Amino acid sequence: MVGGDSAAAAGRAQRDRGAESAESLEDDCNYTRRALALQDGPTVLVAHSYGGEVITETGVDTKVTALVYCAARGPDANEDYTALAKKFPAPPASAGIVHANGFLRLSEAAFLRDFAGDLDPVKARALYAVQAPVSDTLFTAKVTEAAWRRSRGFYAVSSNDRSHQSRPAALHGQADAGRYDRDFRPAILASSRIPGRSPA
Repeated sequence: MVGGDSAAAAGRAQRDRGAESAESLEDDCNYTRRALALQDGPTVLVAHSYGGEVITETGVDTKVTALVYCAARGPDANEDYTALAKKFPAPPASAGIVHANGFLRLSEAAFLRDFAGDLDPVKARALYAVQAPVSDTLFTAKVTEAAWRRSRGFYAVSSNDRSHQSRPAALHGQADAGRYDRDFRPAILASSRIPGRSPA
């Protein structure tokens, strides 16, 4: 999230709570709304992966001036991710999904190959080690808003997407939306292959 002078306060609140819970779309949207309430000026919402659903739902706030989807999901109103994903061929990563106790995660092989294949192997394994389980409910929870219909949208599309993260966002992009296509895997935010970024 990029906002006004109170962005630092929002950042402190986020550190206290952590990133989105990946347990409930409603909880994550409510958290984002609280963070937006702290902003004192025009705000840009930026999301990766599942976070695209969150900004699609909450980006209707009058403070939001733009949405940035980085290999993120962008469903339409009253659409869930499962329905959106069915419009595309099954991605390779789907074969590596592990279900347990109402949550899912990617197997080590699928995470390293399909999600973080662009990264240095050491960094990729570190990210796999801290991978948080995701609630099964996130795939059937419907957004009620489609903020990209109201706010300007920008899309960083992983054309070498092997886990269905960015193609759904591109599907519903506005006609005048900025689009940045590159041969990335979905872990685009951590990739050193982005022009102008030096390896971490």
